[in-house]
Amino acid sequence: MVSELGYSANVHSFATAKKIIFGIGAIGKAGAEVKQLQASKVLVITDGGVAKAGLLTKVTKLFEDEDLVYETWEQAEPEPSVDSAQAAVDKVRGGAFDVVVGVGGGSALDIIKTAAVVAKQEGQVRQYLGVTLPKPEIPFILIPTSGNRV
Repeated sequence: MVSELGYSANVHSFATAKKIIFGIGAIGKAGAEVKQLQASKVLVITDGGVAKAGLLTKVTKLFEDEDLVYETWEQAEPEPSVDSAQAAVDKVRGGAFDVVVGVGGGSALDIIKTAAVVAKQEGQVRQYLGVTLPKPEIPFILIPTSGNRV
């Protein structure tokens, strides 16, 4: 069945990020973006490969330049398990972080999104698989490294 607007009956909607900054030098705005969120404590999540490649240092330098308090968590794993996601949630909860920044490929960024959403909930990650969450998430910034230069 097709509507009078030409859409099929199986139309879906997709909402994306509130703000996307891209282009040459866009990474340089990361510190200012965190500051604009009025963050007092930032958690930067990545994996060991990104850290070893020196990409993490480039990002944390931006936070240092803005006098932001931050910690890093370099334990994101490829094809993350629920246990890995739970460890990230526990880190966010335990550190009372008010912004989470992710640096890495798709797997690391999945961990950041999960941590930012589930950390505001009660309980464990497994409880929320496939469930619409009632509370807002902790603000997060994603810095993909796949195919990009940081």
